[in-house]
Amino acid sequence: MRIGIDIDGCVRDNYEKLIQVYKREIDCSTDEHWADPVEKWNSYNISNRFSIGDGIYDFWFRAHAEEIYKHSLPYPGIQGIVNLASFGHDLIVITDQPNPATTRYTVEWIYDYLPAKEIHITPNKHLVQCDIYMDDAPHHLKDFKDHDLNYVIMSRPWNVNEEDLNGAVRVDDLYAFEKLILKDY
Repeated sequence: MRIGIDIDGCVRDNYEKLIQVYKREIDCSTDEHWADPVEKWNSYNISNRFSIGDGIYDFWFRAHAEEIYKHSLPYPGIQGIVNLASFGHDLIVITDQPNPATTRYTVEWIYDYLPAKEIHITPNKHLVQCDIYMDDAPHHLKDFKDHDLNYVIMSRPWNVNEEDLNGAVRVDDLYAFEKLILKDY
C-alpha cells in the first residue's frame, strides 16, 4: 500500500524546535518578547503566537532554517512508521516546503529518519497517487476531502476545528497511525 506521509506536524516536530531557537535568540524573559507554546496555536497562521509577528516566517524559513529544519526531532512513534515499510508498505513522503533551502534540509532530514520510497515536494499533495494520506494542515485536508481521497488527520491544535468528513479518521500520534494502518490495511 502507498502511504502518503506529511513531514512537518506529522513526523517532524519543527514547531518545538522553532520555539526553542526563538527563545534562545530572542530574550523572552520580559513582557516585550514572548512565544506561545504549541498547545495554544489554534490557527495555521502563527504570526500572532510570537512577539515579532510576521517576522517569525523570516526567522523560521531563512535566518534559522538550517538549524530548525535539519535538527528538529521526530515525534514519538516514528519507529512504527519505519516499521510499516518492513511490512511491505511504501512510504511516500509528500511535503510542501516554503523555499529551496528548507526543501534541501527537509530531504536531508528524511534520509536520516525515514525509508521513503518516494519524496514529493509539492503544494498539491492530492495529485500524488496514494492509497491513504496523513496530514495536519487544514488546506491539504480540504484538498483530500474535496477530491474524495482516503486520509487521516494528525490531530494538532491548529486543526481541531476541522471537520472529519469522508470517513477520515483523526489520530493523536504516530502510534495510533501505525496501529490504524496495521489493523485496517
